[in-house]
Amino acid sequence: MIISLLMSSLCANAQVNNVFADIGLPLDSHIGGLSLTYNRKLVRKFGVGIGAQEYYLSVGDNSSKLVNQFTPTLFADLRGYFGHRKSRFLLFADFGLDFKRNTDTTKFGPVHGNGFYCGAGLGYFCKVTKTGMGPYVTLKFVSDTYSEEEYNTVTQQRSSATLLSATSVIAVGFKF
Repeated sequence: MIISLLMSSLCANAQVNNVFADIGLPLDSHIGGLSLTYNRKLVRKFGVGIGAQEYYLSVGDNSSKLVNQFTPTLFADLRGYFGHRKSRFLLFADFGLDFKRNTDTTKFGPVHGNGFYCGAGLGYFCKVTKTGMGPYVTLKFVSDTYSEEEYNTVTQQRSSATLLSATSVIAVGFKF
């Protein structure tokens, strides 16, 4: 009953409360990812929200050590809406924290710290129901800035670096 009331409340306020769920494919990888974002319109053409996503982003400081690592992310969402009728253009920016885990089981491998996530993109949405639901497509640029610390067994010193991994993603989804 509570879920029914929540869903009817969201559908009644579909023009204010928006939930975006999509499946994306990074343009430099064959491994897809997922994204779920809640956005509430504050004014007619602008909304704020929160979201979560996961993509496999490249990790490492040079091309010989790059690996695709599962990178879950929590972020704040800023979104602009353009258009009035059945179709709308979306412009969005996301900022948040992504969570890395150390994939090396030896104590001498690189240790990755959690990173700062940024995402930006644009999309096209087509409304198919009276409550505002419908499919959409987006092209977004996602980046991750993180620190990596590594122990050099020859010099017996630790070195650290701040690294950036980024990719473009094309995603298709549904707005509820």
